[in-house]
Amino acid sequence: CIDSGAEECVVGRAQPMMDFTLRKMRILEEARDSEVAVLLLDVELGMGSNPDPAGELVPVVAEAKAVAASGGRYLSVVASVMPRSRSCWRARAPAGAASCSW
Repeated sequence: CIDSGAEECVVGRAQPMMDFTLRKMRILEEARDSEVAVLLLDVELGMGSNPDPAGELVPVVAEAKAVAASGGRYLSVVASVMPRSRSCWRARAPAGAASCSW
């Protein structure tokens, strides 16, 4: 487990919730590792977060899966997507989506 938001990882850089540069590099690095079969990602939506996380992550995840496939492996990618606040969920929830309570 790598916490790319840990203080030692963000010295002189933007918080990884906003800038996915290091995250994308690490996804590809892990995809090249023959011992990695699953990537677990967390994505936060809302103020202070990347404005287009899917637009940034989908291409690199596709590339990572292709890298793994070229090595004869299947790479599973699981993402936990969560709002930073309940108001964010209400603002972005698609019509008919179940509401969350926490």
